[in-house]
Amino acid sequence: MAGLHRAGLADARAHRPEGYVVAQYAGEGHAHAIDALLGDLLEEHRAKGTLQPGDSPYVPPTVEPTDLRFPAKAVRLDDGHVLVADAGHDEVVELDGDDRVVRRFGGFKEPNGLCLLPSEVAAEVGYDVVVADTVHQLQLRGIALGSGEVSVLAGDGHQWMQGEGTDRLSSPWDVTWWQDRVWVAMAGIHQLWTFDPRTRTVEVAAGTTNEGLLDGPAAEAWFAQTSGLAPAGDRLWIADSETSSLRWVDGDGVHTAVGSGLFEFGFRDGPADRALLQHPLGVTVLPDGSVAVCDTYNGAVRRFDPVIGEMSTLATGLAEPSGAFVDTGAGETAYLVVVESGAHRLARVPLGPRPPPPTASRTRPSGRSPRSRRVSSWWSPSSRRRARRSTTGSARPRSWSSRPPRPP
Repeated sequence: MAGLHRAGLADARAHRPEGYVVAQYAGEGHAHAIDALLGDLLEEHRAKGTLQPGDSPYVPPTVEPTDLRFPAKAVRLDDGHVLVADAGHDEVVELDGDDRVVRRFGGFKEPNGLCLLPSEVAAEVGYDVVVADTVHQLQLRGIALGSGEVSVLAGDGHQWMQGEGTDRLSSPWDVTWWQDRVWVAMAGIHQLWTFDPRTRTVEVAAGTTNEGLLDGPAAEAWFAQTSGLAPAGDRLWIADSETSSLRWVDGDGVHTAVGSGLFEFGFRDGPADRALLQHPLGVTVLPDGSVAVCDTYNGAVRRFDPVIGEMSTLATGLAEPSGAFVDTGAGETAYLVVVESGAHRLARVPLGPRPPPPTASRTRPSGRSPRSRRVSSWWSPSSRRRARRSTTGSARPRSWSSRPPRPP
């Protein structure tokens, strides 16, 4: 039968019933052309007898009721509750510390990214959270946690087209607070944008709309469906999904830590120039300064150490991890809380003992940088050995529902 095959976030190919490709579309904004082409193909092949109407042999699986459905990202609130972008339910869900649903915020369409504003900024603008409402009229929306009110912050409800300004958006996928702005992963057009909550000014920060991997000045860099953002001081780490790469932005421009180009992917640890990822959707900075990558299509969480330039594996056996945050909590063990989108839940990956608070009396060992000391204290050699054993399948992250008891 005539059909449409999606090759990525915004790539599609149309096939004749005989299996031949008749058209290929890259990027967004082709809905009308695709509809017209499919209409012509249906008419042509029904007349030729090569397309017969009938029931599809596909039998969809039974959908089990779950509190979350294909969640995308999550953030921890100051009171210990968690906000989840519940894309499959078109909601943002608040969970309490015991994994119970506290409330649901509706009016979204496949929300993906969440950004908790600094408290002083939230008090000034009247909302606490910025949501990347990816499909619903391609907007940024705000949530006032006190009143539950949801408001439109940016986007006029129409798809951005080439040559237009910043009144229209294109598949905003993630949002984060960095350099006194909300940074937006505009995955549909391979750019990074910024949003100023105080003035509601929207600007292009990096990227040309060309899809690919090209480092250099921000205005000249190429991205490929950037889907995850994580700030770390003067760096903004990004998960660039279609190039299966881990990259960062700083005052000098755009740089690549791991990855080499479009459709170059795999699963390999080791030095940065040899390591491989596969369509990562999330990135999180760990307390030691290293970077956790939600290696989505490999079903794993990887760890990149920017000091030594090496990639390792924290956990495997995850169902499409798409986002994560660190929960140091009040206990002795810190966890990376991972959004397992394909399993419709949050999972907890133990990171090891919480690092002790810094004190003035602690001195740096000779010959070692402050950052390498923090790496050693948080990620000890014994922790590395435990992590390697966990990736063999003998150990698995705890699901949210089986989290360890909260300390008294």
